[in-house]
Amino acid sequence: MLSRLALVGTLVLGCTGAILAQHSSEPEPYTDEDAYQVYNALLSQESSRSTVVIDAETVAQFSGKESHSWGPEDCIDPRVAGEFKDAIADYNRLNRSRWLLQRKFSAPRPYEVLDSTTSKALFQNGGWKAFYQRFPNSGGPFEMSAVGFNKDKTRAVVWFGYACGSLCGDWRFRLFKKVDGKWQEVRGVICHRVS
Repeated sequence: MLSRLALVGTLVLGCTGAILAQHSSEPEPYTDEDAYQVYNALLSQESSRSTVVIDAETVAQFSGKESHSWGPEDCIDPRVAGEFKDAIADYNRLNRSRWLLQRKFSAPRPYEVLDSTTSKALFQNGGWKAFYQRFPNSGGPFEMSAVGFNKDKTRAVVWFGYACGSLCGDWRFRLFKKVDGKWQEVRGVICHRVS
């Protein structure tokens, strides 16, 4: 009898652990109002698209021993890196997790937040042709990271870009300063990825 109870207890604990592990890997909603102001500043620069498509889950770029890519500390000009040091640290901390972007954008044109289930279905059932049939004149989906800020939220760093086909895309870090209450992009990024 005791061994059955132990077995049942082990199974219950194992199932509970698996369920909790599954839920912990799900992205949390990303609700930082300042981050959406930075995203809006980025999206306002994209005037050639009639519809803006945004991937719902954040993506990030990191450097490190186990990584084959580069992070913000590798791509920001040393002359401005000190000014963005806290924002870079916050970027690295936040982007260890995936986040779920919300419909909090103030894009200058209609936009869609593309959830991962819909995205997978489109690309499994027709690839880029299916994507552009559903979202003509979108130019492809934008991908963005969570935004790293300094302590007083006057400096920001974000990974931002888009894919537009099998060998088509452009991604880079973007730096922002808050000037008179508005986010303005500043120079200082020395590398970017193009496909």
